[in-house]
Amino acid sequence: MFKRKNIIPIILIFLLGFLVGSVVFREYSIQQYQKNLSGHRSELLEKIHAIDEILKDEYLYADKMDHNKMTEQAISAYVEQQDDPYTTYFPPKINSGFLNMLKGNQNFAGIGAVVNKKDSYILIEEVLKKAPSAKAGLLPLDRVLKIDGESVRDMDIDEAVSKMRGEEGTEVKLTVYREKGWKNKNKKDPKTNNIDTEQHIKEITITREIINLPSVYTKILTGEAMGVKNKQILYIQLILIGEETDSLLKQELAKLDPKDIDGVIIDVRGNGGGYMNIAVNIVSHFVEKGALVTRAEYANFPEEKYYTHNNPFATGKNIVVLVDEATASAGEIIALALQDLAGATLLGTKTFGKGSIQTLHEFSKDGSSLKYTVGKRYAPNGTNIDHEGITPDIQLDFDTQNYIVNDRDNQLQKAIELLSK
Repeated sequence: MFKRKNIIPIILIFLLGFLVGSVVFREYSIQQYQKNLSGHRSELLEKIHAIDEILKDEYLYADKMDHNKMTEQAISAYVEQQDDPYTTYFPPKINSGFLNMLKGNQNFAGIGAVVNKKDSYILIEEVLKKAPSAKAGLLPLDRVLKIDGESVRDMDIDEAVSKMRGEEGTEVKLTVYREKGWKNKNKKDPKTNNIDTEQHIKEITITREIINLPSVYTKILTGEAMGVKNKQILYIQLILIGEETDSLLKQELAKLDPKDIDGVIIDVRGNGGGYMNIAVNIVSHFVEKGALVTRAEYANFPEEKYYTHNNPFATGKNIVVLVDEATASAGEIIALALQDLAGATLLGTKTFGKGSIQTLHEFSKDGSSLKYTVGKRYAPNGTNIDHEGITPDIQLDFDTQNYIVNDRDNQLQKAIELLSK
């Protein structure tokens, strides 16, 4: 969840990703920081400066020193010591790509994931729905250990990103560690003879694509072919919760008459989050004005409450929200709020579980940024799902084989069935 700040603080949901929260953009100069430094921090800067001077003056290979690279790596290592996967330093190139993706209406080439360097691995920060990374089964917090067989231990983030990018249609092989592991169904463990053992390291092959990223897709489901009998169901797919997501959704809703809508399906499967204030705007389309959507508690900021506002598109409609293990942050805010405030039915699999809030500080001099955790957010009923996730009202695994063979989305079909009664 990110927090955003122009002149007045606005909280940012998920700094890609995690991507949910509100994002605060602040610009700081090194001089401003130095004025406020005291104690050990001042000593730290003095030590770094002393080491730099010694190396420049006395180091045998001083002419080969890359000061920019050394500085970037030192900052990254300093931040990584917090042992918080959502607190990270974004070098200029990574920050630029991250911000472009958060706009929510971009086209770019790649595997469709936001990554960053952590210790000896590349951390998957965000996976875009329907992108090659998602199709290959990557999830947020997966750790890339190798790219095409080459260890990433000594790579900086720019080198790793360049190796993952390439020509459209070409493949890249990632060796990935997942803490929770992958389940190998119908495969026996030779030691225990048990079924469904968990595998923690897996090689994944991803075919690179041009990523077309409109953050909103809508469609009216009707007719026997869709399994909809004498009703019209509005289907809304939210790929991510970006800067332009709500304005794009408004454009689509403006084309419709709410009187013609018998039910609503909101699909946040694979939605890793985005801006918290945008998530509140989306909920506001289906809930009366003045309802509490989420509450944010911070370490050093006053508590903030976010309420629905403006006139909703439609209230009192039967709503089904589709969720899965990649639904996180702002996506979870939308699901919980609609469940609590609009009586929505959640359908799918248990969500990711990200209830923390990050803020983004941009450094104007070089375009880098610092994303770090500042608080937690709570659902209207007071629930915080950080590390816990949301268990849907109706638990239904996605039938991948049926989707591949018959192009049928069993979770979507179940939602249609519920709204067609």
